[in-house]
Amino acid sequence: PFSIQSLQHMDKLLTPVMTHGTGRKCRVPGVMRQGGKTGTSQKHIDALFVGYTPQHTMGVWVGNDDNSPMGKVTGATLPGKMWQHVMGQLSEKP
Repeated sequence: PFSIQSLQHMDKLLTPVMTHGTGRKCRVPGVMRQGGKTGTSQKHIDALFVGYTPQHTMGVWVGNDDNSPMGKVTGATLPGKMWQHVMGQLSEKP
């Protein structure tokens, strides 16, 4: 189990990613609290975005089965946009 203090520290680290960092273009409009982390492996072999809102947490990983590079895909591009789309849909539900 996590303490409230530990969760507050993690929130303090991950919310700026969405306001000033690599995840700012992945923000879900209309959702006040959200945090996230982008990631890209060397040579763009895979990329990820893990993020949360007060109601949901979700991670998106993309990569090729043969470990070939994906061009310029980063955590804030394809996986971040996928996260934004799904979380936006979830946030619209009552």
